[in-house]
Amino acid sequence: MPSIGRHRLVDGLQAARQTFFMTVTLPAVFESFVRQKIATGLYQNADEVVEESLGLMRQQERWKMAASAKIDEGLQDMVEGRFLTSTESMADMEAFKANWRAKA
Repeated sequence: MPSIGRHRLVDGLQAARQTFFMTVTLPAVFESFVRQKIATGLYQNADEVVEESLGLMRQQERWKMAASAKIDEGLQDMVEGRFLTSTESMADMEAFKANWRAKA
């Protein structure tokens, strides 16, 4: 279970960002992974590895929310009758491909 310690506001270029100091306990497999990432030279310390990991997690969550919204939109279109039959869809795709080939 992570524990939260003291925090401070960083001045300079990071004036708008708050930095919180936390102690996090990782399973051995993740500690090893973090050490491997630092050993590559791409990261200077564990903080950088964790920061990038959390950034990627945030990005993934945003993508999932956007994808879920698109799925909901598609389902609503189906409920309201805004869709093509399989035959119409295939014909539409064939027309698209023919147009694309004509331009190539």
